[in-house]
Amino acid sequence: MRRTSLAVGLGIWSLVVALLVSSACVPAAKKPEVSQVKAGIMVVENVSPLYAAEKLGYFKDEGLQVEQTTLGGGAEILPGIVAGKINFGYSNVVSVLQARSQGFDMSIISSSFAVPTSPPDVNSLMVKADSPFKSAQDLAGKRMAVNNINNLPWVLMRAWLKKNGVDPNTVTFREVPLPQTADAIANGQVEAGYMVPPFSTAALQQGKLKVLANPDMDFQPGMDFGVFAASEKWVKENPAATAAFVRAYSRATDLFNKDLAERKKYTAENTKIEPALMDKMTLGVLRVKIDAAALQKTADLMLEHGLLKEKMDVSKAIWDTAK
Repeated sequence: MRRTSLAVGLGIWSLVVALLVSSACVPAAKKPEVSQVKAGIMVVENVSPLYAAEKLGYFKDEGLQVEQTTLGGGAEILPGIVAGKINFGYSNVVSVLQARSQGFDMSIISSSFAVPTSPPDVNSLMVKADSPFKSAQDLAGKRMAVNNINNLPWVLMRAWLKKNGVDPNTVTFREVPLPQTADAIANGQVEAGYMVPPFSTAALQQGKLKVLANPDMDFQPGMDFGVFAASEKWVKENPAATAAFVRAYSRATDLFNKDLAERKKYTAENTKIEPALMDKMTLGVLRVKIDAAALQKTADLMLEHGLLKEKMDVSKAIWDTAK
């Protein structure tokens, strides 16, 4: 018995020593160079992990205090980064790549939202519920709503039309804010419109509109849509703070991907979307790592449609935390 007890005791002690040694071999995360950072955001479903990371203390665990400022979109957020008013900002990939092509030192530190690779898709092209339109060919010579001309939905719609045999120059694109797109279609101001949840979800529930197509997934499944960007100069000077920010955001993203109830809870709190409507929404693909090949395809598409003046190597725009 004594020999058995001694063997067990030695075995436990060996395990403890092994665990201590292995723990010592794991490098501790570096302390952030700054303890307070500012993030420019939009109150949308796919940015809700940032809200959850704050509420759950993930940023605090990383030694960061994050001041979140709600802005109207990339047109406000990216200039804020350039001016040094915010450190990290959410934007669509087209705006970030355009800014970089214009000489601003934008670097993508994290993905946020990506187009699904299989149904259901999140964003959609919608028409009146009683519309006779059945395909892209029906849109030649018609009017289409997008939230911004010369931006991501616009270039995706042009590419989708071209893929389906329609000259995109025959379609008149009109800028309509996302919350007003359903009414613009229903009232006949445009024949079709690019829509996103919760506005598309509500329009379907009310019977106003129907889905004609899912251009994002049809044209480029898996592409990064929304990202977090920062000044490349700033992240080079503050690599530990950047890594800490992304780790906390990634932790919340992992929670959302593993627990749908938690995702809906924090998203509803953040966006003020009614829980009943939230239950009907198709939720996007959340991730931190960038698909470099898909991002290169987006940049090439921008060049084809006049949003870039020369070919861009997107690998230089992706910071280590997003690789």
